[in-house]
Amino acid sequence: MVHFYHFWFIATFAISIQANHFRGGTITWKPINNNVSANGTVSVMITQTYIRNWSLINCTDAMIAAQSPPIDLTGKSGAGALLMCYDNCSTSGGYVGHEVPITGYCTDFSIVLDETVSQRSDVVDLTVGARFLVAFAATGNRQLLAVGSYTGWSLSSLIDLSIRPDNGLINTTPVATCISYISVPVNVQQTIQIPVLDADNDVVRCRFAIGTSECANACPPTSLPTGTTLSSSCMLTITGPTAGNYYLVAAQ
Repeated sequence: MVHFYHFWFIATFAISIQANHFRGGTITWKPINNNVSANGTVSVMITQTYIRNWSLINCTDAMIAAQSPPIDLTGKSGAGALLMCYDNCSTSGGYVGHEVPITGYCTDFSIVLDETVSQRSDVVDLTVGARFLVAFAATGNRQLLAVGSYTGWSLSSLIDLSIRPDNGLINTTPVATCISYISVPVNVQQTIQIPVLDADNDVVRCRFAIGTSECANACPPTSLPTGTTLSSSCMLTITGPTAGNYYLVAAQ
C-alpha cells in the first residue's frame, strides 16, 4: 500500500541567526493498539515536536531532567494554542472539542545553534474510520527570501483511522526523522535524502505541500530557489544561490 506522511522540513542557507523564533517541526500519530476495539474506538497518540530559537524560548538541563515546566511561549506563536482540525472535521471521530495543546516540554537544546527542541505526546480516543487534518498554523518563522516577509506557515498531519483491507488493522502513519535546518554551500547543487520510517513497511512517497491547510503562504515552488525538486522517493535537490538566504521546504 502507498501512504503519504505529513511533516515540515526546514532548510536554511546560512548559519547566521536572525528573524523570528520558529524553525519547524513534525506532527505524527500512531494507534496505541492497532486492533479494532469492541466499542469501535481506538486510542491514538499524537506527538508534536517543534524547534524554536533558544535565545527566545529558553531551555535548560534542569527543565529536561524534570520535564517541567513546559517551554514559555508567552508572546510567541502557539502560546495557549490548540492543535486544531482544519479539514474533514465532520469525520474527526470525536477530536473536535477535545483538541490537544501545542505547548510542549523541552527535550534538547543547543546554545551554539540557538535551538530549543520541544515535544509533547497526548492520547485521544477516536472513532474507527475517522479521517481528518490537524494543523498548527501561525506566523513567526524566519523571513523568507522568496516570499519576502515573515511569512505565515502551516504544519499539518492527516489522521486516518481507516481499517486496512490487507490485515484488518488500523494503519500506522509513516514518520520523517529530519526536522532541523540544514546549511548547504552556495551555488553547489545538494541532494538531501529525507529519512522516513514506516512501521507497517508500506511504500512511502513524498511530494511538496500545497494549499493553505498544508503550508499557508510558505508553499513551494515560490518559497524555494528556482529548480528545486522533491522526488517521490523523498530526495530533495536544491541549490542555494546566495550566502545568507534561507528557505522553507514544506513537504507531504
